[in-house]
Amino acid sequence: MIFELSQRRSPGEPVFAHGATELAVAYYGPRFGVTEGISFGGDLPSDLSMLFGFRGEPSLWVVFSNASTRDFILCYLDEIGRETERLVRAVARIRRLLSQRDGGPPNLSPPLRPERSDAVGLA
Repeated sequence: MIFELSQRRSPGEPVFAHGATELAVAYYGPRFGVTEGISFGGDLPSDLSMLFGFRGEPSLWVVFSNASTRDFILCYLDEIGRETERLVRAVARIRRLLSQRDGGPPNLSPPLRPERSDAVGLA
């Protein structure tokens, strides 16, 4: 999947590696040229805070594997951007989002609860 990310990612596009994907991105990233613009998440509050910091970026790639916090992250990403690409393999997922520039400012407060299930056609 990191190879596919390297093929689709434009120079300078930031990558946010959520939770358990840190080791895979750190290991495979340099092998496929994904070495710059990578941020690694931690727990849910710090992840949401880091994602908040990407507001204003034209685009963002997000790499996931942890299903326990994925719903919260997905809800939040829906608030701050529009998904344009998706890669899905087993439990890992990679998404590309574009900033919301039309329709007024997005709601940038962290979600209180998941607003949708994981059954969004991803599995």
